[in-house]
Amino acid sequence: MLKCPNNFTVDFGKKLIEYLDPTADISMIKYNWCWKDFGEQFKYLESKIMRYFEQVKEGEPVKAVFYLIHYCKYNIEWGKKTIENNQIGQFAYYTYLMASNHYCTCQWAEKIIENSQSEDRNKAILKMLIVNNSKQSWFKTVIMNSRIGDPSNIVYFAVRHNMLNRKWAENFISNCKIGNPSYAAFLMVRDCNSDYKWAQIIIDNCEVGDIAMSAVSLLRIIGNSYITIKWVNKIIKKSNNCNICFPAYIMVRDYGFSIQWFINIVNKYIIEDKLFFQKYNPSYIIYILTRYHNLNRLYAEMIIKKCKKNNHIIDLMVRYCGSSKKWAENIKNRYNNEI
Repeated sequence: MLKCPNNFTVDFGKKLIEYLDPTADISMIKYNWCWKDFGEQFKYLESKIMRYFEQVKEGEPVKAVFYLIHYCKYNIEWGKKTIENNQIGQFAYYTYLMASNHYCTCQWAEKIIENSQSEDRNKAILKMLIVNNSKQSWFKTVIMNSRIGDPSNIVYFAVRHNMLNRKWAENFISNCKIGNPSYAAFLMVRDCNSDYKWAQIIIDNCEVGDIAMSAVSLLRIIGNSYITIKWVNKIIKKSNNCNICFPAYIMVRDYGFSIQWFINIVNKYIIEDKLFFQKYNPSYIIYILTRYHNLNRLYAEMIIKKCKKNNHIIDLMVRYCGSSKKWAENIKNRYNNEI
């Protein structure tokens, strides 16, 4: 069966209408359509469209179901039954929207969300607490059973919105084993009056998440009169998170660490070939260090070659750092071949 996209597309709309009604005029489907336009223009196919969303098992059907109810007045009970039987994709957030728009009770939405393990589950839990006034006891129970995403960050936001006790949140973050609890600890210090010494303990003992960025961020808001540069250096060196370039760059730029120290930090990721998979592409940082901090150009070119595609940075290396046009062409050609 045809996979349901996250957002409505012309290609999907044409294929679905061709399947539901081969005699329909699919040329009327435009590139700027959304689920609202689709539902309104093919109102006569409503029952068949509903049956498709009941049966589809791939993609993001719950998002479409919500918008068809919200804008096109599709049957609410049909929508609830479809969500109950078709919990695929990121459905938890749109279940929350069903409750916030009064298409279902909060109790019904809470039951769906608490039994889910979709990527948007934690976001939905927070929204239910803040917007739909779900009970704090429900939030605590559900977030403690979370096995996906970054629950510590959600708990921090709950405290920031004055919906949760800070001490309870600190205890939760201290015991969290998934996501990025060390960065949540930093945010608790910055925004919720938690003790920086508590955050240091969390960062010291944390085995998941980006402890290097957490330590550097804590240093920047507290200052080196309270947090030692030596401690931050220790955290960066023991970090196993491959998003290491940015915190290492900050230490060079703001705290006088040497380029050789930066190279030593980055080298272990070159050996493990992790740089290519970084969430934050380090090529811009490498370019800045080459242009303004005397990072060896050949070393920089080797790093950039391992990074995700960024033609703009390659052009800047040629323009300002003395890289050859031949080097740039070779890398761009490699990108094109990979595509």
